Amino acid sequence: IRAYEVVLATLLEIEARQQSGLRCLEIFLERTVAHRSQLVLPLHGSPGSQNPEAVELEARVRDAMEAILKRGRDDGTIRAGIHPSDVIIFGAMIAQPLPGTQDWDGIAAAQTKIFLAGIAAIAHPTTAPLRHR
Repeated sequence: IRAYEVVLATLLEIEARQQSGLRCLEIFLERTVAHRSQLVLPLHGSPGSQNPEAVELEARVRDAMEAILKRGRDDGTIRAGIHPSDVIIFGAMIAQPLPGTQDWDGIAAAQTKIFLAGIAAIAHPTTAPLRHR
């Protein structure tokens, strides 16, 4: 339940900002990586919960993510067809470092730029080049 509370609080704080939908998703994904130690979710192997409180929190997370995606569709920064689960699953994937990797934060930041470019409604230039190998 604590992981859902962390994710929901993050989404609600970001949603309150007066920023584009795409920028809100970027902040969310950055924070997901930063809070990774608190995010043991079913996508990372913890058991799913049928606890009514957990089910409600999961629904609220989806609703908050949908509100950010809708903002992005409305402001022209996020293309149609992106669902809350697309972002949530991607966030779960980048939150936990792959075994044996170094500089996971740098790798996650580069993958986030690629993901955001893929869901953007228009081409957005990156503010920094992707990590060179």
